Amino acid sequence: SVSIPLLYLRQRADLTVVSLEIEQVRNHTDNGLVSVLETMKEERSDTDTKLITAFDTMMKDLGSTNSMVVDVMDVIKEDRDATRSKFDDVLETLHSDRTDANDKFISLLETFHDDREG
Repeated sequence: SVSIPLLYLRQRADLTVVSLEIEQVRNHTDNGLVSVLETMKEERSDTDTKLITAFDTMMKDLGSTNSMVVDVMDVIKEDRDATRSKFDDVLETLHSDRTDANDKFISLLETFHDDREG
């Protein structure tokens, strides 16, 4: 009759050891999960920062490209305006040369006419 309480106490002690081991394993697992979650959070934060930096760079590059395109357009417009102005000058010169040539030709014809009559 003495062995029954001892067996009972031994089973209780075994259960206590097992439950302590289970608690240790659970604590270890919890700590591991917390560590994993913290790592994930840090990596996500790092990724967010890199994305923001990438977007900032893209926006700067886009702004710079837009500025260059505007500059090129301005240069093209200035060149086109200068070319148009030069073309107008050439046309005016041609027109005045032609008028001058016509006047000289008329004068020459009048001289021929006068010489023939004279």
